[in-house]
Amino acid sequence: QIWNHYKGKEITTDHIRSFLEQFEEVENQRIIFDLLINTKFYTNSEIREKLSDLFTEVRKIIHEHGKTFLTKERVRKHNDIIVSYLDGNPSKSGPEYAKLFVEANSIYKDNTSIPEKIIKKIKNNENINAVVFIDDFIGTGGSIIENLENLLENLLDSIIQNDIIIIIGIITGFQEAKYKVELFASKYN
Repeated sequence: QIWNHYKGKEITTDHIRSFLEQFEEVENQRIIFDLLINTKFYTNSEIREKLSDLFTEVRKIIHEHGKTFLTKERVRKHNDIIVSYLDGNPSKSGPEYAKLFVEANSIYKDNTSIPEKIIKKIKNNENINAVVFIDDFIGTGGSIIENLENLLENLLDSIIQNDIIIIIGIITGFQEAKYKVELFASKYN
C-alpha cells in the first residue's frame, strides 16, 4: 500500500527512507518496511462508513431478537440504544468513536454513556434494546475481555432483567481476537 498523506502531510520516498534509517541493520529495515507496506490507514470517511455498517448490523441483531427499533414520533433519531466504550480511560479512542457512532447513525447524543453510568441510563429509559460498545481496534482481545468482565459484574442483573442485547463493535482488528471475545461472551449467553 502506498500512502499519499498522513495527518495532512505528504509522505514521500525520502520520508520513508529517513524513517527506516533509525533501524540500523538492513534486515531490521526490511522487516519494518514490510510492516509499513502492510499497514492500513483509515480515513475519516472510511471510519464513518465502518460505523454505518456496524449500525446496520446492530439494527439487524435487534430485529432478530424480536425487538422493535424505536425512534421518537416525527423525529428520526434513535433512543433505544446506549452507546459506550469498554476502556474506562476517557483519553483513549473509545469515547471518540462512540461519539462518532452516535453522530453517524442518528442516535440521541444523550444515549452515549461512560461505562460507569450505563445502569442509570437503563433505569431512566425503559425503551433500551441494546448497549453497543465501540472501539477502533482489537489486538489480542485481552483488554476487551478484562474490561467487559469487570463491567458485567455490575451490569449483568440490569441487562438480564431488561432483556438488553450487548454488542461490541470494532472498526478493525485480528480475527483470532474476535474469536476469543466471542468465546468469552458465550459464557454469558
